[in-house]
Amino acid sequence: METSEQILQSDILGMFEARQSRSIKNRDGFLKAGVEALNAAPIDGIKISDLAKVSGNSIGNFYTRLQDKIVFLCALRSNAVDAIDRKICADFTPERLQALPPQEALDAFGNIYHIFKLDDGTVLSGHKEALRAYMALSPIKRKS
Repeated sequence: METSEQILQSDILGMFEARQSRSIKNRDGFLKAGVEALNAAPIDGIKISDLAKVSGNSIGNFYTRLQDKIVFLCALRSNAVDAIDRKICADFTPERLQALPPQEALDAFGNIYHIFKLDDGTVLSGHKEALRAYMALSPIKRKS
């Protein structure tokens, strides 16, 4: 994922808005470091200090932009989904699909899987966190 392509929604709860170019650069540096880290290790194995070092930022800069690591994961997941959406929209325009022979169009749809591999670690970690949250909400067993 290209840093210049990163477009984050400012409505992610716990993510503080970056207005100045330096703040945006710091935020994007953390996001890029986070994607690389998640492709190598699970979220629990990632330290904010390591992200700060890789991105050329400080730990304080992290908490100026984000409330905590879970909010960071939400931002990464949002960014990954947006990047995947932009890629699919660019690759599957009606004009392009109409110009392709049927077999090539089917092959193109079959290759969507490779688009999701772009941010495999980010998407996978997001799903694991969502499952963890769901499991925490499971019904309490009552004694008979």
